[in-house]
Amino acid sequence: DMAVGVDTDGTVTGISINRKSGPQKDLVYGLAQRVSEKLKLENPVQKEDVVVYDDYVGAGYSRPTQGMIDAVKLVARTEAILMDPVYTGKTMAGMIDLYKHHKPNPEGYLSEYCQKTGWVLERRPEAFVSFWFGLYLDYPVLYPEALPLLRYLKEKNYKLGIVTNGNTLTQSRKLRSCGVDDLVEVSIISDSVGVAKPSPGIYYIALERLQAKAENALFVGNNPDTDILGAINAGVDSFFIPGRTLTQTPTYIGELKELFQLL
Repeated sequence: DMAVGVDTDGTVTGISINRKSGPQKDLVYGLAQRVSEKLKLENPVQKEDVVVYDDYVGAGYSRPTQGMIDAVKLVARTEAILMDPVYTGKTMAGMIDLYKHHKPNPEGYLSEYCQKTGWVLERRPEAFVSFWFGLYLDYPVLYPEALPLLRYLKEKNYKLGIVTNGNTLTQSRKLRSCGVDDLVEVSIISDSVGVAKPSPGIYYIALERLQAKAENALFVGNNPDTDILGAINAGVDSFFIPGRTLTQTPTYIGELKELFQLL
């Protein structure tokens, strides 16, 4: 897994789960260069800016390590989140280990978060996991047009709702953090209602709570296999935001900003 930053003065840093540092660095550098060229960035990533930690691969791809097992158990116990053993489990094991051993010096890039939240750096795995998921939940990233669009639709008296898969506590916190919660009338979270996308049941619940009819509704999403398929299953028109391989047939395809004209 790689955390990639381009057009900045930072580094491209990642934890490999299947390759040694050299080949993975070449692969990531090549991908970063192609992204830089496509976006016409003025400050493309340099090869020396790519940092790959390969200490956590273990015996090979998908082969368990004790660090991965410990990380998966820790996150499950403290955050009620089950990480997969192939990717996120090994990645979290690496992040915890790097954090414990002061690599790569977290005080620098965590200082702003600590100042805002009062969080104190501790060199314990439990402390890092608490920090990591707090950061993940408190700083979700929306499409740039999302909030302006929701405000626009709210002013036009559309009934607005959120349908999302996931844990009730984590999803609710993300919705509050990004400012969406105050703009919608209902938030339907799969964990709370016992049914998840693409099952039509979760869409029926949303329609009932919004007192809306399927033929008058439009579902907007970027995942064809959950968002779009679920809407189709429920008889609801769908709007697909490109980004993933399209495996279904939505009613509309376009960028989020196009909804200003459509609705």
